[in-house]
Amino acid sequence: MTLPLGAAGDLIRFDTALLVLVTAAVVVLSKVVADLRAELRALQSSAAVPRPAAFAAPPPPREQELTPEEFVAVIAAVHFFLGDRQRIVSITPAEPLWSREGRRMIFGSHSLR
Repeated sequence: MTLPLGAAGDLIRFDTALLVLVTAAVVVLSKVVADLRAELRALQSSAAVPRPAAFAAPPPPREQELTPEEFVAVIAAVHFFLGDRQRIVSITPAEPLWSREGRRMIFGSHSLR
């Protein structure tokens, strides 16, 4: 199959036109990917700049520190249940059971319509 090209009546084959089109698309996509990589590098380098102290979040209060054995147990449990591609951001102790029981009693006393 041939396609007309230009006013002079020149003809090119369909596979040649398709090759030119695919090549142009690859060039455009490679340019887009290169621009995205450059933007990502710029964002990563700007993220390394420390924030001013006025905008920094205060550290959470420490009630008690975990022992190394407890820390290893938490890491092992996360790895076992969620896999090795997870990241632990923070470990906080659970709330006491008495407060949860109190909330349950209060919400249980409300009547539903």
